[in-house]
Amino acid sequence: MNPLEQLNLMVWLAWAPQGWFVRQGFELEAIGPTLALDLALQRKLHRAGWKKSAVAPDLLLRHTAEGRWRLLECKQSSFGADSSTAAQAAALLVLTPRWFAQARAILANQVAQVEVCYALNAGHEEAQQAALEELRQRVQSLGVAANPAGAFGMYQEAATLLLKGAPQAPCAHPPQKVDLPPEGVYPLLPVDPSIDAKDPAAWEDLQERLRSGLVAWMGKHLPQAVAQPVALHLEDDLLRRVILVWEVWEDAGRKAVRRRARAFVRTLLKPLRKHFTLYEEAPSGQVWHFQVADQAAAEAITKGLIAAAARRRGLDGSAPPQPSLFEV
Repeated sequence: MNPLEQLNLMVWLAWAPQGWFVRQGFELEAIGPTLALDLALQRKLHRAGWKKSAVAPDLLLRHTAEGRWRLLECKQSSFGADSSTAAQAAALLVLTPRWFAQARAILANQVAQVEVCYALNAGHEEAQQAALEELRQRVQSLGVAANPAGAFGMYQEAATLLLKGAPQAPCAHPPQKVDLPPEGVYPLLPVDPSIDAKDPAAWEDLQERLRSGLVAWMGKHLPQAVAQPVALHLEDDLLRRVILVWEVWEDAGRKAVRRRARAFVRTLLKPLRKHFTLYEEAPSGQVWHFQVADQAAAEAITKGLIAAAARRRGLDGSAPPQPSLFEV
């Protein structure tokens, strides 16, 4: 299971109504939030050789009724207490309720407990649990309180997922079995720029979602553009619709997605600009205003986008170079 597949499984468990975290009472608060460490914590961690000013867990889960928060990290394999990843783990461990509330800018009474959980590929959970216990002891030896921490393995077989927590883990112990959708888990995050920034193939899913979303928007709104201009908003009309968790995705990678999506829309529309009587992009690069002379022009634009999609997939028998989200 690659990193993006791991992340999407965890997001699905915290997002879908049948997801295990949801059934536990947790909700997905944020993906990739940046949590800054108080200067006092930074100094103490620095004494142990851990230079960390902030940390960004893969997922932040919230159990509102109980005031419990989970900082969830996905790893392909376990790491040791002396590895380069240990600084990140130590930073998560010291974000106890008081410091976590400060980092998240929320009231202290909203945080009763903070748990650190590591999700790993099958078979790595016990080694990771041992490393976390060692790290907790090192943190406490600095005179700093440490959050409870645990690790669980992801065992996937056909349409089931077994979450097997290591002994004493605060999450997924005893083991939990989750039924997966017959068609597979829909990737709520089609790409993770922090992982796949230089991999063109990793962006193809998002590229096709954007293209389909633009076709759907044009088909619905361009007929109205004969009478008056219509506005296409990059985030509201495209990104929020093709990335369902866009609103809670706080990772810095969103900037790269927004930038590439903006340039990709420009590239798709460039050969079709002759059909518009008004084609205007706002200085922010986040909004386009369109108007067309008649229904024939509106249909020509939509058909042009559909034809571009067919050529991209090689469905029309030809394979000329097509715009790529990775190249823009």
